[in-house]
Amino acid sequence: MKVGIIGAGVGGTSILKILMELPTVNVAWIADLDQQAEGIKLAQKNSIETGGNFLDFVKHSIVDCIIEATGVDKVKKLLLENVDESITIIDGQAANLLMEIVSGRDNLIKELKQMSEKLEKDLTSLNDGIHKVEQSVEQIKISTSDLSDMGHTLVNESKNASEAIGKTQEILGFIKSISKQSKILGINSSIEAARAGDAGRGFGVVAEEIRKMAESSDTSVEEIQKVILEIQNNMGAVQRGINISTNVAQKQAMATEEAFNILHKLAKISEEIKDFAEEIVALN
Repeated sequence: MKVGIIGAGVGGTSILKILMELPTVNVAWIADLDQQAEGIKLAQKNSIETGGNFLDFVKHSIVDCIIEATGVDKVKKLLLENVDESITIIDGQAANLLMEIVSGRDNLIKELKQMSEKLEKDLTSLNDGIHKVEQSVEQIKISTSDLSDMGHTLVNESKNASEAIGKTQEILGFIKSISKQSKILGINSSIEAARAGDAGRGFGVVAEEIRKMAESSDTSVEEIQKVILEIQNNMGAVQRGINISTNVAQKQAMATEEAFNILHKLAKISEEIKDFAEEIVALN
């Protein structure tokens, strides 16, 4: 559709801008007595014919529609007298309505731009925050992994210690067995020394020392066994604590991974919104 516009003031310029964006509309010319009007300058920049007398265009240019944007009755009268009936004329009232629609659209775009610019700033701040949280989450993941590894190491060390304690128990059992045999030997030696009388007195002293040493060994072994038993109980509690800590660390790692994935999705959504906001800002 080829269109001509009469009037290059504020209203005519707004109409020109909106028509230039429509792919099916070709603005053939725009006329205004003021050749310095904004609409005239805009048309010249876009290779659209301009002139001071609209009648020159009406007589020599073929268009489908003429928009009369001045609202002047004399202009409307001259237009009706000189235009072919096949050409559609949009008069002042219709043009005013069109200008109001255009003005409303421009205001809406302006508001959208302002909102989009603010949204873009907010999204930039949001992305910065997401980046910082991601770094913190990544650090938590590393710490959680280290904690889990440490827990496994402690469990293994605890098992090794338990095995060592088991071997110590075997050694203590062996010492206790020797102590028992030494005690029996001491008793038998005392009996033999008593039978020997004065001749066996020195041997009796040695036998008594052997018996005392055996009893002392028994006492020491029992005390060591008590300590070992206490250590075993404590190690069992430590192992249970380590297992609980490891389980908590693993669950925390899973929760952290889930939070990390959510943050990535949120960042992607914010980027899409930001792109949309930039498209709105780019509107003319």
